Amino acid sequence: MVFLPIVFVMARMYLTPTHQRQSLLMDNERIIELETRLSFVEHHINEISDVIAQQAQQIDRLQQINEKLVARVRELAESGKSKTGVDEKPPHY
Repeated sequence: MVFLPIVFVMARMYLTPTHQRQSLLMDNERIIELETRLSFVEHHINEISDVIAQQAQQIDRLQQINEKLVARVRELAESGKSKTGVDEKPPHY
């Protein structure tokens, strides 16, 4: 689709019969409406993209924290096993 500058659209409008002028005006209004909507959609796409990027960074940080916590729990579980072995006799024996 070729987009013509408004000057060409207006010049074409005045060089055409009256019934076609109304059609051109309606086409021009539709183009303006579509461009407005496109601008609105592009703006929201950019906002959503920014939010997704922030969420990806947050997910990465949370995964790192989770890995550290899992490692710490394993470490504590291992150190707890060595101090209180299953086969050890209680101190009162």
